[in-house]
Amino acid sequence: ERFCNVAVPCAPDVDCRLSAWGDWGTCSASCDGVKQRSRQVERYGRGGGAWCRGALEETWPCNEDGSGDGDQSKCGAGEEAVDCKVSDWLDWSACSAACGGGQHTRSRNVLLHPTHGGRRCEEAMSEIRECAREPCIGSIPVDCELGDWEDWGACGKCSGERRRFRSILKFAENGGVNCDPFDAEQAADCPRKCHERTYCTWSSWEDWSTCSATCGEG
Repeated sequence: ERFCNVAVPCAPDVDCRLSAWGDWGTCSASCDGVKQRSRQVERYGRGGGAWCRGALEETWPCNEDGSGDGDQSKCGAGEEAVDCKVSDWLDWSACSAACGGGQHTRSRNVLLHPTHGGRRCEEAMSEIRECAREPCIGSIPVDCELGDWEDWGACGKCSGERRRFRSILKFAENGGVNCDPFDAEQAADCPRKCHERTYCTWSSWEDWSTCSATCGEG
């Protein structure tokens, strides 16, 4: 018996999957406003699969109809245009894992909404990316452990053979010591011989069990 598929990961590779974009929210103003929409992570990437990357929140200009298709040049005609201004990105959030692959996000806000036909807010407001993809190391090593031999099986026939087996109780993990090649099955002669006279025998009595009642009859 020998080890096999040692380097094959037990979990399959899984690609990240983002949800579809949600509906646009209401416009922030009756003229020269912005609206937002967002999406979520439906499934995180695992193993060698693709990790989540991209925007989770978007903004888009809108007017009084809330469609974002209005002519903003008509809003506040004759007044100085004011462009959209967004804040700097906030720090990335803590990674969801210390090793083995995780995700973290960062976000920013709209500091100044466009007015009077100014440049629209079209930047992403939230992003996600992978982190800590390096393999986990430093975990407690677990050595391979063999189980004890099982009881001998029944004899195949008079003056035949009987067999017993053992298996691996615990496989090596995190750099632990692998089990050396071992015998997983043994065979031996049956102790029973043909044409040998045998007699019925009784074992010794076991101890009395506890009484079924504390008083009266039990």
